[in-house]
Amino acid sequence: MAEDVFTTKPAAAGPLVPASEIAAFIEPQAIDELLAPWLPDAGERAMIVRCLLDVGPAHHRGSNYVLLRLLGLLLKKNGSPPPRSESPVSAPIRLRIPPSLDTASEPAAYPLGVPTAVLERLAPRGSRAWVAMIDCLSDGPPQHSLANAAMLLLIDALLRAGESAA
Repeated sequence: MAEDVFTTKPAAAGPLVPASEIAAFIEPQAIDELLAPWLPDAGERAMIVRCLLDVGPAHHRGSNYVLLRLLGLLLKKNGSPPPRSESPVSAPIRLRIPPSLDTASEPAAYPLGVPTAVLERLAPRGSRAWVAMIDCLSDGPPQHSLANAAMLLLIDALLRAGESAA
């Protein structure tokens, strides 16, 4: 029987597992395939997957993988419709380029933005609350903001699937 680490090791004792164990369960190809309908360009998708699964603390990389995979399983289980034929309207997630490296040849935003239509379920488009939600979701390092955007794409697809099934 597997040992229950949550009852045998107090939380204050430090990390439960080393970063190498977190890296071992992450399957980048699964996230790449999951995001393909929204990011058809393989190079752009690879960059987003790297930001989600290779950048930042191990617990962020592992959390991104787990949450995206579970949302993907829900999509598959619910037979969700494919994403809209056109790319969803999104608010950009800006690249944070140091001033010394900032050139006109660099893109201003990641190829994945925060989908905005799904947020209209919570606040009217253009309202202060809607703008504040976008700011919260798009701020921070890419492993956070891009994960927020990817999860919102999947949540939007799940919500639309639920509406079409009803």
